[in-house]
Formats: sequence, structure tokens, C-alpha cells
Amino acid sequence: MSHRYLAAGVLAAGLMLPLAVSAQDEPPIAFVIDAPFYVTWASANVRTAPDATSDLLATLPFGTQVTVTGEVAGGDWFRVALPDGQVGYVWLEVLAPMIIGGPDVPATGPDDGTDAADAIPVTDDNDFASATPITEFPATVGGGVGEADASDVWSFDVEAWTRVQITMTGLSSDIDIALIDPDGNYLAESLAGGSSDEFMEAVVGPGEYFIEVYVFEGNSFYDLVVETFPADPPPPDIAGDTLETAFDLGALDGRLEVSDFVGLADDGDMFRFRVPTDASVAVRLSGLESDVDVELLDDFGSVLGSSAAGGSDPELIEADLAAGTFYVFVYPFSGASAFTLSVETVGGTDTAETQADQDAGPDDTAGNTAEAAMPIALAGAGPVTVTEFVGPDDSDDYFRITPSGPGPVTITLQPFETDLDLEVYDAANTYLSGSFNFETEADSVTIEGDGGDLIVRVYAFGTPSGYELTVAEGQ
Repeated sequence: MSHRYLAAGVLAAGLMLPLAVSAQDEPPIAFVIDAPFYVTWASANVRTAPDATSDLLATLPFGTQVTVTGEVAGGDWFRVALPDGQVGYVWLEVLAPMIIGGPDVPATGPDDGTDAADAIPVTDDNDFASATPITEFPATVGGGVGEADASDVWSFDVEAWTRVQITMTGLSSDIDIALIDPDGNYLAESLAGGSSDEFMEAVVGPGEYFIEVYVFEGNSFYDLVVETFPADPPPPDIAGDTLETAFDLGALDGRLEVSDFVGLADDGDMFRFRVPTDASVAVRLSGLESDVDVELLDDFGSVLGSSAAGGSDPELIEADLAAGTFYVFVYPFSGASAFTLSVETVGGTDTAETQADQDAGPDDTAGNTAEAAMPIALAGAGPVTVTEFVGPDDSDDYFRITPSGPGPVTITLQPFETDLDLEVYDAANTYLSGSFNFETEADSVTIEGDGGDLIVRVYAFGTPSGYELTVAEGQ
């Protein structure tokens, strides 16, 4: 959750007080809050401590209102008060503040310089039942919100798949908008700061929808422009977007793979898989056409890891998982894209297994760990090509690239028989980039290096294959 959301709840309560002394039996509280929030995910777990492994007090369904009484130091958990008097902790990403008007910030009225707090009329269009209908498109409507009338709700219907663009202008303070379906799901939001214009876009199917205009801070009139355009229906969606409707990939036995689509009309796909025994796992997204991100969750919905590479770059999460059930959430940051999701086990750090890999055979000149990586020093005169082999008994080859100086380094992997993939790390083992093409299509990565060493990992999915690895400096 952004600090913007937290600030909304704090302003609503009128409190933002550092806690001088924490109770001995509770974690440190950074800020005392007394504000109503609601559950924005399919469910929210309330725990006895701000830790995903602590005991479960309650599970709150979507839309449940709960009183947030503080933010735990560190910024990842809220302290909440339950109706039965118990105190628990909820991961802050699953809660959002109830919409309540902020403090009085004067704004100018539309024509005569009057204070908008006095000029804005109080209307009763504050919920779905009292929403003001929009019947023709493009539509330009207007109104005002402020401390006396914290929100306006508009409704509209579409008869076919439609791309909806909504722009809000003419603001004198911080007012935001959201597009909501009849079930209360937020399809799009615009949260620009200050008096900046707001814009949101979504592709929606036949049915009724709602636009909520609400106060973040101050009082303001607004002009709302709603435009509609014909849109194609999204591709068939095999995955739901909640833990309950997740697509079941099955038990992880080496590798799982699935293809799907996310975009304006499908803003998230959830997948479930089971890990039979403790394992190191890699979650990858590839084949992207726009900026799509990914999260790894446990069976309580807590985020264990995430990847948010820019543009259409592949995404990677690596984690050591205990036996159990886990979830992968794929969602668009911008645009729409098909994707291929793969979940696979990767080599662990067991010393005996590592030694066995290193002793796999006399023909294996590349190391099987980053520490044992085969050195490749670049003299700057031309590319260096190495021929090697990976397979079930030698699943990983590592190379340490030493550039001649700062500048781009291009690493190209050409498999001979089957699908191999490529990853690049810096000397501190931080993931930089990867290439995950299919079959024997070449993989290539270019790193804008600072002159420091690069670690290259080449790996197979179990089927043996020889390959050539070529490393070259310059574009």
C-alpha cells in the first residue's frame, strides 16, 4: 500500500502521533491511528503478531470494515481492533481507508471567487443505490466534493465489450477517481497528487459500472469526461484473480508451465502450486509485450517475493520454500500482454550436492556454482566463445566474465539440441537480466556494465544439450 493510502486514513482520523512508549508485550508502533479501513482483497488474515507465521486470530472477507489503531514500525503491518475486543495485526497491502473527507483546504468556486467549501452543494449520490446515471457518450458532467460532501458516484451501462476512458479536470485541490464494478471490485483508479488532472482507462464487458469521485484533501469542483470505444473481448482466461479461484498448476516436480493473458479487461491472474518437499524455486515470466509484474504468495496471501522489471523485460523471483501450497499473482503494470509463467526447482545449497555437481565429469570445465564459475577475461579485441554441455547430471554452468572496462557486454547462448536458458548477475549475486526463449532459439542479454565482473548462469530443464556461449564487448 502506498503512503498516500495511509495518509488518507490518518487524515480521516485527524491523528498522526508518534507513539512515545509501546506496551511491553506488543511490537513498536510508528504511528497511532484511529480510522476505519476495509478489506480490498478476497480475504485478510488477522494475526497475533506482525508476522505471516504467527497464530491466526480471524479471517476477514472482502469489504469488511475494521478499525486500524496503529502502523507497526517498519511499515508493513497495521494494528487493528476487532469487534470482540481482540487486538491483531493485518498486512497493510490488503486494507484501504474508508473514504472520508480530509481537512478544510480552501478552494475557489467556479465563477465568483467564493470559497468552494461554501459553494459546493451537498448531494445524496454517495453510493451505488443513489448514483447519478450517465446515459450518452461522450459525456461531460460535473460537480463538487469537499468536507461537507466527501464523494459523488456516477453510473453507466455498456452493452458490449468497451474501452472506457475517464478524465477529470478543473480541480483546485486533491480529488481522486475510481472505476468500480457492481460487486465493489476496483477496476481502475487515478490518484494524481495536488490539483493535477486525473485519468484512468479500462476495458469492461457488458453491464453496469460506477465512477466514484472522492476527496483526498480539500474542496473542489470538477469536470468529468467519459468516453467509450469498441473493444475486443479478452482472450479466454484460465485463471481467477483470487486465492480461491486460482488456477491449479499441480505439484512441483521439476518444472510447471502455463500461458495466459492480462490487461485492461483482466487485471490479474492467480496460480496455485504445491511443493512436496523443501526446495529452492524460481518463478519466471517471459514472452511479455508490455510491463507485467509478478508476486509469490504463501497460502495466507502474504507476499514472499516480487519482481517488477521495467518494460517487457522478463521477470524472476527466486525463493527457498518449505513444503506446502503457494500462489503466483501475475498482474499488468501497464498495457496488456500474453505471458508464459514457469515455476521450477533450482539447485539448492547443500554442500554434498554441490560437490557432486562439481565432480559430474571430466568434460565439465564450467563450475556449478557462482563461487566455482569458469573465468572468462575479455581483452576488448573480439568475442570469446566457449562450448559446453548441461543436462540432468550437470544442470547448471556458471561463468565469471571480467570486462576490459566499463561499457556494454553482450552474452549470447546458442543451444544445440534443446531448450536452455540464461541469467546474468553482478558480482554481489544480484539478478540483472535473463533470456528465456523456447526450444533451440538463441538467448541473448546485453548489460550496460560498470567494468565489474558479471556472473552468467546457463541451465537446462533436465534434457541434456550442448551449447555455445559467446561473450562480446561493445554493441
